[in-house]
Amino acid sequence: MPWSHPGQLLLGQRITDYRMHYWDSIPHSGEDGLTWWEHKFYYQVDLERPFLQDKGRIYWLDIGAQMSDPVGGEFPWFWGWETSKNHWNDAAVKGDGGWWNPLGLVQIIGFEDLPLGVEYNVGDTFMASGTLCSVQPFQYSGGGWAPAGSTQAVSGSLPSGSGQKLQVNNVNVALNLQCPARELHLLFENSGGNLNLRVNGDFRNVVDFQLLDGLTVGGVMVSVTSITPDVGVLKLDGLISDFAIGGQELFIDEIGGRGGCDMAFMLITDEPLDYCEGDFYRDGDVDGADLFILCQDYNRSDCYNSGDCEGDFNYDGRVIHNDLAVFAADYGRIDCPCYIPILPR
Repeated sequence: MPWSHPGQLLLGQRITDYRMHYWDSIPHSGEDGLTWWEHKFYYQVDLERPFLQDKGRIYWLDIGAQMSDPVGGEFPWFWGWETSKNHWNDAAVKGDGGWWNPLGLVQIIGFEDLPLGVEYNVGDTFMASGTLCSVQPFQYSGGGWAPAGSTQAVSGSLPSGSGQKLQVNNVNVALNLQCPARELHLLFENSGGNLNLRVNGDFRNVVDFQLLDGLTVGGVMVSVTSITPDVGVLKLDGLISDFAIGGQELFIDEIGGRGGCDMAFMLITDEPLDYCEGDFYRDGDVDGADLFILCQDYNRSDCYNSGDCEGDFNYDGRVIHNDLAVFAADYGRIDCPCYIPILPR
């Protein structure tokens, strides 16, 4: 398996004393068409028996949670994690110890779990195979925007697909990826009208996906393979953090891909160490490379739900002047190795 492996057990603890803090609430559309809310919290834990760590050695962090008493025979709450934007060493994994899969792997989205005939309009969100999807405006070939449109699951699958497919009429459907994917592919059928595709903010409006075959969109290579004159496979190769697709009489099915990301854990000692918050690369100094990361995030106000704002030092959902001041205080330092986060394997 292409990941680091744990060696000798150094520390094992059952933690019962922790501090839980509210983080955010995110709306979702249920199968009944009603809105339900996902409430996010984060936890602070003090290890009772910390252990000495050697600089340059890789450590494996294995963490889990035991649920409290069930409600009505079921556990209504889910315990999970946020993810970070940049990798260090190999990607975080999840599993039961017998086999590990990359955290953030893009699963096959086949739309079988969507209720048939329920329409989702611009501004709506829905969950498909565990992936949050949002419905966004569609642009006509002439540049105007559709005044109305919808998407819904319909029966029948595309060739090589299974179960249900998603009908997209004058809207775009965007995927909320857990972390940037390294590849995405899907089956499509274009029965008429123009098409929209957005990759990493690069928006294209075309009459046929074949026109994008071999092009680079949003820094990602696009390939299109025809199965029939109207049916084909759209594939994206590259780092994909933003993806949306739409059409007027478009059907899509079997969205899949591969990804992998690190969990957002940070371990620091209880001693008053003067660590560097601005050392995003964890390379011991705060220089232009770290400044470039901060500039990518600066003026963002969507950090609550994205999980990829490195520069949001005070966790208020924004990267503004207050965060810039924190970074500026560290800029130019070369004594940052005292801050050594232990990233999970």
